[in-house]
Amino acid sequence: MSDGRATDGRWIGAAIRLALLGATLGVALDWVHVATGTTAYTSPAVLGLAWWVPLLFGGAAVAMGLARPLAEIVRGVTDPAIKKDLYVLAFAIVRADENVSGAERIYLAQLAHQLGLDPAAVQAIENETASKIDSLSEN
Repeated sequence: MSDGRATDGRWIGAAIRLALLGATLGVALDWVHVATGTTAYTSPAVLGLAWWVPLLFGGAAVAMGLARPLAEIVRGVTDPAIKKDLYVLAFAIVRADENVSGAERIYLAQLAHQLGLDPAAVQAIENETASKIDSLSEN
């Protein structure tokens, strides 16, 4: 019987299939963007695509395909400092491009809910983290 560990053969097989799917279908769909002029790479290698595009789409497919539900990831976290650290990490990642999109805001709200963070705590964490990000980008 399988216990679902990453060393389980079915996870490895799934990762390989997902990587191949992303590296083929993802690249083919990205090529449509290149062909229509909506995307252009500065150093194209083949068919206007950069050499790293298959790696990017293959890795993204594995990450999305094997992602665990948010509730499962944070289940059992009880230490308030770790809860804050997890939220800071998530917020810093989505805030890195200066704006938090609507989809990212939904993700952050779900994370805050799963971590049991109240709206006032979330706002304080976001303000503090944004301030730190802004101060680092000015240097």
